[in-house]
Amino acid sequence: MLVDLPGNDRVEAVSFRGGPHFPFREGCRVEAAMAFLDGDTDRRDQSAHIERPALKLTPSSLASQITAAAENRRADDQCLLKIAAAGMDAATGRIDAMIARYCSVAEQHRELLRNRVAFAVAGMVTFAILPGAVARSLPVSWAVPERIAARMLGADMWRAGQSMMAKAEQDRWNEIIAREQAKRHLESRDS
Repeated sequence: MLVDLPGNDRVEAVSFRGGPHFPFREGCRVEAAMAFLDGDTDRRDQSAHIERPALKLTPSSLASQITAAAENRRADDQCLLKIAAAGMDAATGRIDAMIARYCSVAEQHRELLRNRVAFAVAGMVTFAILPGAVARSLPVSWAVPERIAARMLGADMWRAGQSMMAKAEQDRWNEIIAREQAKRHLESRDS
């Protein structure tokens, strides 16, 4: 192992039986070893004056300190677990709310469809009944039902009336035609 000495000298440090490493350099082996050992003893003297609390501990005080440290750590862990559990509960609540919202949206769509169908049927029934009832409730002189019938047949009111009478009772219609023709015949003879 190479060791840097003061004066920018690099020397090889040799270890004897696991002891301290002694730096050696050609020509100053003894002085370097002595300097190294002097520095080592100075370090030993300084370390003797350093306070070492672990050596002052008794087994019971060590056990109580370990117990106190463990309880502090467990209290911190319990706090973190509570925070995590609260976060998970909040996330679960949000997921449940999203599912409920989705279900309520789907239910609203079904309800809307049912309402649309019901209103369409109600509108058809209303508009099938209402015009006739309104037409019959208006004054007779307005002839609203007859106008509606003529419009349905696609003719003016006179031709629509003839068509309806002919289709209603053919025999009576033929009698009306025969009388009209006889009347015209008589009128043409008289003139």
